[in-house]
Amino acid sequence: MKVMGLKISVVVVIFVLTLSVLVFGQRLVYRYSTQGPLQAGFDRIDAIEDFEIVHKGREIYVQVMLKETDNLLDVYKQIYWLSNEHIGKDFAGIIIKDKRDEALKEIYYAIHFDIQEAIATGRFSHMAQEIEKKSSDLEVDKSAIYIENDKIFLQLHKGENYLYEVIHRDSSSKEEPSSMNGGRNIW
Repeated sequence: MKVMGLKISVVVVIFVLTLSVLVFGQRLVYRYSTQGPLQAGFDRIDAIEDFEIVHKGREIYVQVMLKETDNLLDVYKQIYWLSNEHIGKDFAGIIIKDKRDEALKEIYYAIHFDIQEAIATGRFSHMAQEIEKKSSDLEVDKSAIYIENDKIFLQLHKGENYLYEVIHRDSSSKEEPSSMNGGRNIW
């Protein structure tokens, strides 16, 4: 069949081939301009075991599996900086995966009230004291809490397991969970 002297089948084949080349080209550019440099940067951060870029509509999240680390805040800032640098305006946040177990989940549940109370009242020194006391009572090997302008970073270590949470101080945040087990998106 011909329309205006052109075979429809030839036009369709050329259209499909052109579209395929454009889509492949876009993926290739993305791999070399975003994913490759991000991988190279993350390879230099010892605390990152693995990462994945997660697309949710037009937003892009970086999901990271972290190894045990002494300072969640420092690691998080490095991840944020690299992600923001290489992903740009579509970067929506970081999702943290850790090695939590049921015991750590229960400990987090026991102390999360103190965290929420501190967010509501501003009594962060009291929160830190309560978390330290409860961590000791519940036989946590190590705990650390860091307070930034808009987030609270919590890490708990017990045996071979560890829990990392980043809690927004602004309860109106609409961001994704920071981990697969709860919390809020960080940064």
